[in-house]
Amino acid sequence: ALFKLYRLQTYNGDSCTLDELIEQFRRDFEATATTGSEKTGSEQNHWDNLQRFAPSGTADCAAPKLLQEAYRQKLRPLALAEFWWGAAPRSGIRHHRQLYPACRGKCSLVLPYMLKGLCDDPLSDRLDVSSGKAVLPLPDPLYEDEYLAVFNKPSGMLSVQGKEVVDSVQSILDSRWRPSGHRSSQQKSGAFMVHRLDMDTSGCLLVARDRDTQRQLQALFQSRKIIKLYHALLSRKPGRCLHQHTGRITLPLRADLEDRPRQQVCFEHGKSCLTYWQLLGESDDSATGGLPANNVNEGREAANHNVVGKGLYRVEFKPVTGRSHQLRLHAAHPDGLDAPIAGDPLYGVDNQYGVEDQVDRLMLHAYSLEFEHPVTGERLHIRAPLPF
Repeated sequence: ALFKLYRLQTYNGDSCTLDELIEQFRRDFEATATTGSEKTGSEQNHWDNLQRFAPSGTADCAAPKLLQEAYRQKLRPLALAEFWWGAAPRSGIRHHRQLYPACRGKCSLVLPYMLKGLCDDPLSDRLDVSSGKAVLPLPDPLYEDEYLAVFNKPSGMLSVQGKEVVDSVQSILDSRWRPSGHRSSQQKSGAFMVHRLDMDTSGCLLVARDRDTQRQLQALFQSRKIIKLYHALLSRKPGRCLHQHTGRITLPLRADLEDRPRQQVCFEHGKSCLTYWQLLGESDDSATGGLPANNVNEGREAANHNVVGKGLYRVEFKPVTGRSHQLRLHAAHPDGLDAPIAGDPLYGVDNQYGVEDQVDRLMLHAYSLEFEHPVTGERLHIRAPLPF
């Protein structure tokens, strides 16, 4: 009943209540589904919101209110940006004076309507923090046999097909390995994903070539018998490193239901997480690459990858659990390392520390995988060369 009281305006003079907007979008979406037309990711996001009803507070955000008042005053908005002011909430990651995009949970339904007549392409992908539409080549495998393969996934490539971006590691490998050229639940060979990496993360991605191997590898992940190591460059010296160079982080995480794909810390409903970390040094340190004297281990060639400037700190992560955005949140949260990974579009900062202009991607790399081959029993230790 409350949503019937909200009358939203557009720049060209149209208006409707929030209830009417929800109902109109539902009819349009169902009509699209009936005709078989392809739905955009923005439409799918709106539909996902409607499936669980519009969240409380919809249209109460600053942007809809400012647009509404501008239209009432017969003004044409030229620009609008929202930033966070003050301390971050304990559950999520927000940085003082940092610009943030509109949330998906509330504004992804309202703003595309209110911007009609003001711009030719109201929002569409502008609500997304990453577009990633470029088609990237998939490098040759780091390891491959008849049962599985490990690839060095490039930053910017999806592990599996997204709502709008079709090209992914899985789709590329399906075209190579699946003779029929299409996926079927009945087929036993092809590209079967065992785990995923975020689109912006590069490095070791393990793929099974048949369903039996996929199940066995997933069992190894679930029993935590696959050892994963990541390398990251942090945008400032970790707060925890004032008195220690190694440690563990156990902040529990869950999805931010009003602003996906963000995750947040939640001690009540979050899933348990465990990350071990080790500070390897400042990125431009010479000699041992900034490694503490007792941590210069064989094979840590990361110490010599000083291709970025001063102010970035190299850390090795060993995640025991594998939650979405676990390393990114454990790095950025004040109760974690309190140091965002450089280039992180979700939890990072906009050059606040003078280092973001040195990077053009998320500086997180899945450096190595170590596990027992589920068929041959061979102990495999596979590394992806460090890109930074």
